[in-house]
Amino acid sequence: NLAKIEELRGHYPEALAYWREYQKCNDSIQVADNSEEILRMKSLYDYNLRERENQRLALANERKQASIYRLFAITAILLLFLGGGLIHYLNRRRAWQRQTRKLEAEKRRIYRESEERIKDNLQKIAELEAQSGEDMRSVSSGEPDLVALNRDILSAENRHIELNLERRRMLEEHLITSAIYTKFHDETSRISGADWASLIHELDQIYDLTNRLRLLSPNLSEIELRICYLVKIHVKVTDMATILCRSVSGVSSIRNRLYAKLTGERGSTEKLDRIILDL
Repeated sequence: NLAKIEELRGHYPEALAYWREYQKCNDSIQVADNSEEILRMKSLYDYNLRERENQRLALANERKQASIYRLFAITAILLLFLGGGLIHYLNRRRAWQRQTRKLEAEKRRIYRESEERIKDNLQKIAELEAQSGEDMRSVSSGEPDLVALNRDILSAENRHIELNLERRRMLEEHLITSAIYTKFHDETSRISGADWASLIHELDQIYDLTNRLRLLSPNLSEIELRICYLVKIHVKVTDMATILCRSVSGVSSIRNRLYAKLTGERGSTEKLDRIILDL
């Protein structure tokens, strides 16, 4: 504006000087404006760059956390799987140990009774020998021979008992280590008719179980006989239900009726087990 005023007055040198000053100021203002724009754009660029970096870091952190969660989940599943397998193994091991203890207790009872029988026979032999020595002079010549014969019979009976015990011990050891015994105690096994036939053969060979059960009650059904076989090898009631495709309550009901059939009296399942184990 000053340059125009001086130009109108005819003061051209002054107008030119003012115009030059105007140009300088305008250039300075333009430079300042450009600098501010550059700074603003640089700040905006830096802001966007930081935001992108923050987003990248946040995404990387989310992915890392997701990987950690997946790792934890997989680890937990593996631990649950291993823990379940370990519990199943320990339960089966404890069940096997219980069965072994029952079998050992049963064998000890049988051996104890046999030993008592042998002891009684030995006592009778001693009594017969004492009687033979005392009455040798007062009895007829045939009586000492009868005493000796009775002594020999008792000695032979003792030997027979000992041999039967040894035979039974060997057969029982073979049974509890056999594949068929293991299969009936394996919860995952499917039992076939051939498996039943194999088990019955083993039990009849050792205990003559079927004939003894028939003597107690000739009209036992197949399911009742099978329950007796399972009791004899110490299968749990829950496993009996699985093997026989029956409910636990159904198996227990049959076992209660079995005791009445075998004895003619009402009784508990524990008494039934004792009878079958004694056969």
